[in-house]
Amino acid sequence: MQRIHHLVISLFAATSLASACQKNTETQSEPPSDTAMGQTQPTMDETTPPETPPEDMSGQQPGEGDQAGTTKPEQKPLAETDRRFVETAARDGMSEVELGKLALEKAKKQSVKDFAQMMVDDHGKANEELMGLAQTKGMDATQMKMDTGSPEMAPMMEKRGQLEKLTGTKFEKQYVSMMVDDHEKAVALFREQSTNGTDPQLKEWAAKTLPKLEEHLAHAQALKAGKTYKPKSAPQASADPGTKPAKAATASK
Repeated sequence: MQRIHHLVISLFAATSLASACQKNTETQSEPPSDTAMGQTQPTMDETTPPETPPEDMSGQQPGEGDQAGTTKPEQKPLAETDRRFVETAARDGMSEVELGKLALEKAKKQSVKDFAQMMVDDHGKANEELMGLAQTKGMDATQMKMDTGSPEMAPMMEKRGQLEKLTGTKFEKQYVSMMVDDHEKAVALFREQSTNGTDPQLKEWAAKTLPKLEEHLAHAQALKAGKTYKPKSAPQASADPGTKPAKAATASK
């Protein structure tokens, strides 16, 4: 009986020792916890800052301002023939305005003064339109050399000098003769551009302006011939050329 008792005690001791050894082994194999030694292990989000795309010199993030429609297309330069048309038409128009102002001061006949005022008004308006259109094509007044002191404006200044020496009827005849010559050249210039121009907008503008220049030419020709100018659009006395005047019909009765 006593032997059995010792055997049981031995088995119990062996079991306890084995359990203690296994527990010690498990404790040593476990990784240290985040709270070991009172410190918290940093996580990936806390140690690695998020990457930010580099900024360019303007301070914009790459891709900003590259949306479709924000970049203006490069202006296509005018063909040489179109550029020459703009320059010539602008300077000629300025010449008509300046000489018209001089005629308003020196002319005596009302018909010549009325024509000069038309030159100032019509060519002044046409110049503004052409300047606005030219700016959309990348040109400006400097490029068109419209300064009265530039060599390109020398012909106008020469005409002005000639007219300033004249007075009365001599002035009026010389001014009107100049206007005939100038508008013959202008009509030819605008007709060529309206037919063979390369730039569609300039071509359209020349075609729109041409009838007014033709009217100016006809008006100047009438003044030069000593006749009263009658616009083509003026209403006729009778729509039917076969209709007799009222007085003639009365006389026949």
